[in-house]
Amino acid sequence: MQDYETIETLYSDFQKSAEVKVVLVKDREDLLDLYQSLNLVIGTRMHSMIVAVSQLVPIIGLSWQQKVVEMFKNLEMEEDVLAIEGLNENRELLSKKIAEKLTDNERELIKMKQRKEKMRTDFAINHQIMADIRQNLVEI
Repeated sequence: MQDYETIETLYSDFQKSAEVKVVLVKDREDLLDLYQSLNLVIGTRMHSMIVAVSQLVPIIGLSWQQKVVEMFKNLEMEEDVLAIEGLNENRELLSKKIAEKLTDNERELIKMKQRKEKMRTDFAINHQIMADIRQNLVEI
């Protein structure tokens, strides 16, 4: 909810575009429905981009925190994250990336499936560790 002030500010810049609208998300189902309707997420919040990856939506990151950059490194997508503080100077690059992802959305979907699978495989150890901890707690 705290992001809606920023969203409203950004929205005012895009009011002339019929494709841009603000959607109120009340719960998990609203969020997943929203992501299923998207062709691309341009995000600043790591969790918004994690949800996008989980829903196989191509992403472009605008980084204002190192954790966003690191997430893109883990996904082997360093070329798809731009520093937010230099965004004005990189507007053409951002526009080019948007056009590429929207023009070849099917290829982007395939890449997102591969990245999601890689993430699942890479982080499988976390699930195993949690299962071991749960098992040890039950035994105690």
